[in-house]
Amino acid sequence: MLTEVENALVAEINKSPIAKKLKQIGTLPDLDGDSLVSKFATDAPAVYVAPAASFAIKDSIVNVGFGIACVARNAGGQAATRKGDGKMIGMYQIAETVAALLDGYKAGGVTLYASSISIMNDEKIYKAGLQVAVITLQGQATLPPSIDPAGLDDFITFNAQYDIEPHASAAEHTKWSQEPPDHSTSKPDLTDNITLQE
Repeated sequence: MLTEVENALVAEINKSPIAKKLKQIGTLPDLDGDSLVSKFATDAPAVYVAPAASFAIKDSIVNVGFGIACVARNAGGQAATRKGDGKMIGMYQIAETVAALLDGYKAGGVTLYASSISIMNDEKIYKAGLQVAVITLQGQATLPPSIDPAGLDDFITFNAQYDIEPHASAAEHTKWSQEPPDHSTSKPDLTDNITLQE
């Protein structure tokens, strides 16, 4: 259910008219700190979808929550980054448009409502010339039935790849996780391959 909700949110934003004004639409990159700010700066204007940190459950009802990060950047300064300048879309325009688009939207069988827009107050974000607003979407759903293990393949091989500082880029990590792995330009510092006995 949650996978379907996240995928549906990304798809809905991608097919909306605002998509033409954005450089990037997708799920929140698997980065943090300086790396995430750097990614935001490269991709802006952008919209990213991320799940809430936790989902409360009571009597098989899940409180579903997602955050939609609306990222803007403008060489004209912080005010132009927030408001737009007629050439480049601003954070306010992105957040208002996406909140209106997704308020009441049924994603993966879950109706979500926009409950707030929060402006991120972070020195690293400001120093990068960015403004970021996060739209909170909330809804409720019934827990799906448990997964039928008969539909899953047996777990046969465990593979882990470790990257020690200085870290390779996210693009290199993606290449390493392909099947078969692509180590043409870089490789992990350490790998583990464990094949379970049958």
